[in-house]
Amino acid sequence: MDTNGLRTCTKCGETKELTEFSWRNKSKGRLKEQCKTCCSAAQRGYAAANPNILKEYRARNADRLAEWRKQYHEKNREHSLEYSRTYHAKNKDKVKARQTAYVTDQNPGYCAKLLGIPLAYLSQELYEAKRLQILIHRHIKEAA
Repeated sequence: MDTNGLRTCTKCGETKELTEFSWRNKSKGRLKEQCKTCCSAAQRGYAAANPNILKEYRARNADRLAEWRKQYHEKNREHSLEYSRTYHAKNKDKVKARQTAYVTDQNPGYCAKLLGIPLAYLSQELYEAKRLQILIHRHIKEAA
């Protein structure tokens, strides 16, 4: 029940402010019975227990999800950029490690991008040659 801007979560039993509960039906002013923290934990548990279901969903709806992400980014451009700047500033080592791993692994997509060709046209021989060129270039750069 809502009393003085407070509500008790049916999952954890804690009494929290109304801002700690998500909307069930915003037009009718109804909040969920479980707090955001408990709902989030339940969603993470479901995702961990059912990875194939979520993977299949993302595969079936890849175009729709990509369009949603694009629209969200356009609508919230300043917020997205600020979040990205803040994340990169706080996690320089993590970002650098991810970038290094991407380049170090010399995945086919990266090689095709460097060559300026579609991935479908990247033959195994061309991929191996570009990987070798990247490694040589990296060793020369590190030695200098």
